[in-house]
Amino acid sequence: MRTRPASIATIVIAIGLALTAIGIAHQVPYTFGGTGDVTSLRADLWAHGTAISPAIVALVFLGLFATIATRPTRGGRRAALWLAILAGAMLVAGLAEPAQQQAILFGTVDEATPFIWAFHVGLIALILSAVGETRRKDDDLARTVSIAEPRLATGALAA
Repeated sequence: MRTRPASIATIVIAIGLALTAIGIAHQVPYTFGGTGDVTSLRADLWAHGTAISPAIVALVFLGLFATIATRPTRGGRRAALWLAILAGAMLVAGLAEPAQQQAILFGTVDEATPFIWAFHVGLIALILSAVGETRRKDDDLARTVSIAEPRLATGALAA
């Protein structure tokens, strides 16, 4: 398989980690549904993230799926599908955060706004790329497998 989803996922992970650092520095807790507490910010990073960054566990799984999606097998195609699903879930969860909504709509413009825009554009690119990898024809998969298999000599060459 091509490595485009893995490359895009690497960029998305880097931007997500930068947003995590900005979120910790500005102490913005996640507010999904309007709840969040500044005192539990560091404890919430793993499962919830901050108001402007994704959860660390989501970034870890994004990296794992991207690594598996580079393989030219059916498992790689399945990982690309799960990569698209996870990126879609991260996109929807990010848009549910009021802080990210305001940044996307230019309600507040600060140093995190370009990162938030880049993160969401990267997630959309990742979804499109992973769906493209998932929809590849089986002919490409068969050709990749047949190139990797050694052929036995037959006929006059075998003697």
